[in-house]
Amino acid sequence: MDYIKVDKEKCGLCGGCVAVCPKKVILMHKEHLEFTDGCIKCDRCIKVCPVGALNKNE
Repeated sequence: MDYIKVDKEKCGLCGGCVAVCPKKVILMHKEHLEFTDGCIKCDRCIKVCPVGALNKNE
């Protein structure tokens, strides 16, 4: 199971999460985000999202 869940309705693909990821595991595609292996669960992507589109997948 992925650690981060993306609300595709809210995500505007601003790229903020991609920019703050220290491990560079977030890839931005034309219409969606992709989280690759290597997430260290620092939550920086969640904190930087201006619309609250990223959440912990619990």
